[in-house]
Amino acid sequence: EPGRFQPKAGQSNCLDAPVGYYAPDFGLSKPDICDAGMVCDRTGLAAPSSPCPRGHYCKEGTKTRVYNSLFAEDLSLLQSVYFLWKLGRTGFGAGISMRT
Repeated sequence: EPGRFQPKAGQSNCLDAPVGYYAPDFGLSKPDICDAGMVCDRTGLAAPSSPCPRGHYCKEGTKTRVYNSLFAEDLSLLQSVYFLWKLGRTGFGAGISMRT
């Protein structure tokens, strides 16, 4: 049934499409990844649940409309910059030059 899939042939029980995916048809062996520009924020979807929030870009497989999670990559970048700054201050960052 739509919203469900079964990767193993001959099985009678199907699995819900996981968050970030959808299963648009009957008899699928794997779900489709959520389309770019769309959000698939719950299990068992037969189609993406909603468009990406206005003013944001959603990559394939987007799992939530919560804005904070859309900035996870920015946070990761800040953590990397902080790590490099800290590395330079402790003397282990020879060759790394950063302004403080």
